[in-house]
Amino acid sequence: MIPIFENELVTKRKLIDKEDVLDAITIGRCGPGAAIVNAIAFIGNKIDGFLGGLFSVLGFCFFPLIVIIIISFSIDSFLNNEIIKNFLLGVSTCICVMIVNSMIDFCKKTIKSKLCILAFIITLILSTTTNIPIICYLIVCGIYPYIFINKIRTEQI
Repeated sequence: MIPIFENELVTKRKLIDKEDVLDAITIGRCGPGAAIVNAIAFIGNKIDGFLGGLFSVLGFCFFPLIVIIIISFSIDSFLNNEIIKNFLLGVSTCICVMIVNSMIDFCKKTIKSKLCILAFIITLILSTTTNIPIICYLIVCGIYPYIFINKIRTEQI
């Protein structure tokens, strides 16, 4: 969804800028519920206030709800269809490519120093090799730059 956000809202319609997309993704991940719905509510609210957020969420959720209701009535024949199975396999491949592309773009915009790169690598290694809860990484990565920056400032004075 991130490339679609950027393409439609930043490039074509010029309603928000790329920093707003990053803010929406960040806020969407922090709030309760589905991250994409939270991000859409944030963007809608940014564009047109409360009603913009409300209608953007309703617009985003309406069509999938109708499709899910239709599919639920014929789920057995739907899952046994080879064409549908192959289609979903192709879609899942495209989604993986889009996620990697968005992740690379996100990293280019947010990682701006050697300290950020080091924190990213350490967090990536620890999160894939240990069972430490993700919230611990968020707390440490959120607090560490303030301590590090304050230490540099006091040494310069």
